[in-house]
Amino acid sequence: MNDLTILHLSDLHIDSSGPSYSRLLKKLISDIANEIKHTKDKSLLLVVTGDIIHQGPEFSKSPNAFNNAVNFFSDLYQILKTKVVGIYIVPGNHDKRRTEDNRFLVPAYRAMPTTIADKNGKKRNAFDENFYNNFWKFHLESYDTTHGTGYIELTKKIYQIFGLSVDECESKSFISDTFGVDVIEVLGKKYCFILLNTAWSCFDEDDTRNMILGDFQIQRIKKQFQDLVGKYREVDRPDITFILGHHPVEALRGTEQDHIFNEMISFDSFDANVYLCGHTHDRTVINWINNRHSINTFVTGIGWPENSGGSHVGNHTYSMYVFNLDANSIDVYVRSTNDGGSFSPDFRIYTTEQNTESQKLVFPIKAQNAQTYIPLSLGDNRSSKAYYISEQFVKTIKEYVKRIERLRSISSSMMESDKNDLFLSLCNDEEDNELEGEFTGINPTDEYITEELAEDDELLYNYFFANIPNESEEFINEIKRIFRKNANVVYETFLGFLQKLCQKMQKILVEDLCDETDIVRFHFRFLADRKSLQYLKLCASFPEQINSSEFDVSEIKYGQLIEKAFQSGHSLIYSVNEEFTESKLSEKWKNFITVVPLFDKNSFTRKNTNINKKIPFITFGVTINNDKFDDLLYCMDYFSIKETLEEIIEQYLELFCINIGDFCIWAKRYLEQGEPTSEHRHEN
Repeated sequence: MNDLTILHLSDLHIDSSGPSYSRLLKKLISDIANEIKHTKDKSLLLVVTGDIIHQGPEFSKSPNAFNNAVNFFSDLYQILKTKVVGIYIVPGNHDKRRTEDNRFLVPAYRAMPTTIADKNGKKRNAFDENFYNNFWKFHLESYDTTHGTGYIELTKKIYQIFGLSVDECESKSFISDTFGVDVIEVLGKKYCFILLNTAWSCFDEDDTRNMILGDFQIQRIKKQFQDLVGKYREVDRPDITFILGHHPVEALRGTEQDHIFNEMISFDSFDANVYLCGHTHDRTVINWINNRHSINTFVTGIGWPENSGGSHVGNHTYSMYVFNLDANSIDVYVRSTNDGGSFSPDFRIYTTEQNTESQKLVFPIKAQNAQTYIPLSLGDNRSSKAYYISEQFVKTIKEYVKRIERLRSISSSMMESDKNDLFLSLCNDEEDNELEGEFTGINPTDEYITEELAEDDELLYNYFFANIPNESEEFINEIKRIFRKNANVVYETFLGFLQKLCQKMQKILVEDLCDETDIVRFHFRFLADRKSLQYLKLCASFPEQINSSEFDVSEIKYGQLIEKAFQSGHSLIYSVNEEFTESKLSEKWKNFITVVPLFDKNSFTRKNTNINKKIPFITFGVTINNDKFDDLLYCMDYFSIKETLEEIIEQYLELFCINIGDFCIWAKRYLEQGEPTSEHRHEN
């Protein structure tokens, strides 16, 4: 899998209070070193969303903050060196220092309407390209070494620490201009990063809903995006676009927020799926989705230095995100400090048992492409109902798949056992009786073929065990003759197989989940009367402690869910299809699933002057008295127990050349005579 790991740091607030960066940041580096042990080489990107320094004025007066920041990133690089493939930085409100020339501009901008009229009376955005050409240079002074904080010079040094050349630092506008676009390739996937300067217009700590991003910034980024990304063919475009900013977009003025958000989600513009930011010194995840797009906002932040006032200033947080494009998933790991200043998983953000167990959150990259529900079948060929997947249902699915595979394996063993038993049962008269003791418990092999075997026995042996290739039609007809001659034995063996199949489902799927009062009944019905279309119980399995007579399989007429399951080709659950049923479920039951296996020839065509209607010979069902087993029925529907039964039963019928219609005629007579079936026998 082509995983990209993003290490997200924000609001480091490195200050000049000492000759080195803080003990907290040293613990941060140590924790990161431990957390990235299993990260692939050259698969990690470092993203820093602003406020590298603590106070702009302090930074400009003391070289300590500058040097401390350089030393911090130098030490961090030594930890990340083999893992890291790149770094992106955007400025925060503490990364600038207003000059005398630009201090008055921000209040003036806030007083201006976003849209103004030019000299010709034509309306234009007040903060467009003209604004950029005439005023942006004054704002960049807030970041230079002469007038401001030296942020631009600092970030160039940091980029160089992480491998960029001096010339690259000078040429990339997202460094020199504090905003821009870049594309990077990691493990064969292309990632686009859009870097915003959300902080240029902030004036104080109470800027929420007052800040201006500026049309000039959006338009210049759009042009860079088109120039950089547009050169790729549609099939070769970046696989995902990230947008980085210091402030959450909600901090912008309303019209500005709407503008950038529309560009984020527009397919014809940035088409982004992730926004990373800080500023709030908190850890937050916001998922936004509509029918055609989704975007995840991840907020993190180390926060104020411990010496900024008070004995404790709150948790310090950083985050790591693992993006897997092939699986359309994001793993979110959040680490926060405890009162002792050590980093550990932030269990405040893990709200479910699964989150806590895995110590991460998981989200889809593109939520509109993620199906978070399973479809449950409806009759009348109507569109399915959605059942949204919960943590508990994921566990049920995992367990169900494991158990149903076990059932498949056991059913194959049962079939092999029946093959051996039938071979022994069908040996002829006296000769067969003599041989039966010799063969009991042994799989026949070639060494047992002797002249003592009757011709039919030899044919049957060759059919079952010799694996004769390209068996002729004449040979198969002879085998069918043998089975017809011994139909009672063959049919009773098949009936016993269906009974054992019900018992195995009871044991494998639910036995360990049932309390004393729980009843899960597995059963087969068969078409007993072809005129009245009446179905009777063929066999059933109940929990051992249950009096089967009280909860026995009822006689039922063709129609309702059997008919709709047969016509639609789907298993149907009563609670999902209740509107299609005329008779309501008995109070002693909570729910059931009706299954009509559509194997070859499991249909009887009823002919008269008015109607040619096909109806099934045998059906299958599971009935429950506790809704805690609803998830079992949902799994049976979604993972198609119908197809599982089709495969098992059709293979059996083909092996023993059983005509299912003839079997149903035999079954009615056999059960009417009160012959004991496998249902009343104990398994060995």
